[in-house]
Amino acid sequence: MELSPKQKQQVQMKFDTYCKKTIKGEVKHCWRDLTRQKSKESLFSELTRQELEQLYSMDKYCFDRRYFQVMGKAVEVNDLQIAEAFQKLSEKKREILLMLYFLDMTETEIASDLHLVQSTIHYHKQVSLKLMRQILEEMYE
Repeated sequence: MELSPKQKQQVQMKFDTYCKKTIKGEVKHCWRDLTRQKSKESLFSELTRQELEQLYSMDKYCFDRRYFQVMGKAVEVNDLQIAEAFQKLSEKKREILLMLYFLDMTETEIASDLHLVQSTIHYHKQVSLKLMRQILEEMYE
């Protein structure tokens, strides 16, 4: 059965109307999805420096740090240059600095643990820090 030209035109118009409605509906869905996505997500370029700093992590590897034994505890030193400088100090001076700065002990506590006078600990601390500074300056020259 053949359609008359008028019927063909009606079918084309119905199809055209159907296509336009479908496309308009899809456009609405796309805009809705985009606005929903935009409200939930943000571009990296729009983030503040503080927000960006929260998004990264640093990998830590065992060869990036050194361990020293102090009072039966393993003290971790993350900076390799500082670890090398500690290595060059005498054991007593190294132990005092590690106790002070890594175990957060006071000079008085260290003196009682090592059975020394507090002024001796203070002297060793001052001498050790000067020596560490010299060692580190030589490393960076």
